[in-house]
Amino acid sequence: MVLPPIYYRHRDVAAEALGIKVTSYKLSAFVVSSVMTCIAGCLFAYYRGFVSVEAFSLLMTIEYVAMIIIGGLGSILGAILGTIFVVLLPYIIDALVDAFHVPTRLTTYMFAIKYATFGLIMIVFLVFEPSGLVGIWHRIRDYFILWPFKHRPLGR
Repeated sequence: MVLPPIYYRHRDVAAEALGIKVTSYKLSAFVVSSVMTCIAGCLFAYYRGFVSVEAFSLLMTIEYVAMIIIGGLGSILGAILGTIFVVLLPYIIDALVDAFHVPTRLTTYMFAIKYATFGLIMIVFLVFEPSGLVGIWHRIRDYFILWPFKHRPLGR
């Protein structure tokens, strides 16, 4: 029985040995992602009415990379969890500043503090949790699924 190509996405040699045309699948994945990016760009230009370089800053790029790294590479759930986390993090920092009555002279540095927090969290996730929030979610889910038992069954 030949498994679908998604099971061989990291094993190019094994996929080729089973008769799957890896080059054509990679090319088709590139074409599909390019078409989706093109459509998104066209919709963005139509929505804004004007497109310029200023719409896409370095800080936006850092936020997008942070979403992917913090959420977990290679999964849609990771992208969603990372996006939720990165979007809510500045609001959480602002709420903490308001709750702890930080002096006004320090609030001028809040922009730098927010992005330093992004950088620190990205480093922590890369070093200690490479699978991101998805890895944490899977461990919590497996714990509650297997609660009275210590190990996974062999067939799983």
